[in-house]
Amino acid sequence: MNPDDPLPPSKPGTIVRLRDVASSMGIDTECLDHRDLLRLGGFDGLLIRETTALQAPSYIFAETAARLGLPVIDDPVSILRCCNKVFLHERLKAEGVAQPRTLAVRADTLAAAGEALGFPLVLKVPDGACSRGVVRVDTPAELPVAGRRLLRRSRLILAQEYLYTDFDWRIGVLAGQPLFACRYRMVRGHWQIFRHGQNGSEEGATEPVPLDRLSPEVMSAALAAAALIGTGLYGVDLKETAQGPVVIEVNDNPNIDVGLEDACLGDALYERLLGHFLERIEAGEERAAPPARTVGSIW
Repeated sequence: MNPDDPLPPSKPGTIVRLRDVASSMGIDTECLDHRDLLRLGGFDGLLIRETTALQAPSYIFAETAARLGLPVIDDPVSILRCCNKVFLHERLKAEGVAQPRTLAVRADTLAAAGEALGFPLVLKVPDGACSRGVVRVDTPAELPVAGRRLLRRSRLILAQEYLYTDFDWRIGVLAGQPLFACRYRMVRGHWQIFRHGQNGSEEGATEPVPLDRLSPEVMSAALAAAALIGTGLYGVDLKETAQGPVVIEVNDNPNIDVGLEDACLGDALYERLLGHFLERIEAGEERAAPPARTVGSIW
């Protein structure tokens, strides 16, 4: 994890809990910083707990670990797929996964997107995270201004119909199986789960929900979306509508924190995550007999 990450996927206290559970399972762990790239070959696995991006050290660590044959979460392919919302939209669309009406647009097709989707609508840069790079456009007059601002960051952006709900579902999926479920409430008086301002960021409430209380439709949509990305750890965001659940996006780096995402399973959540590493490490031992089990975390 990165102590300078303003919105880390796991807070320091969660990392302490994770390491304690690892120790109880006979797994040695060490927190790494960005200077430790050349040390990766001395570990048996890598767990990345900082916000991922293609231009960030987290991706370089993921790619290096994969080249070394180490089990890694998040793996570089998952980062590539999830950090490009245009690719993600097209992938889900091709496989028939329900989404809000969405168009990939350029500067010359921006106005047509407004006509097709109506107002309000939402514009997104392909690599936005934690509600950054996402804006709501309420009127046709606002569209060119908001569009030009985002198109300075990317030649291709997404325009999406606006679907307001009181909360977004976040379904955690590990190796194709559900891991946790939460309702992420919108910030009071705002339309997103985060509100960023000059005085910092505000986050809506997180409400853990037992997996057996999910509707079959929500569970099915989440698992189908995650399967299109890979077999790692994902957080699938969905909204429930009158027509059924729609997938907003798949996150390669889902939040996991003590008392929130782990509230229903407790330490069993970390045991499942660490057990996933152990299975992959032991499968590799049959081929290559690596050194003692150690899972490194970027610090």
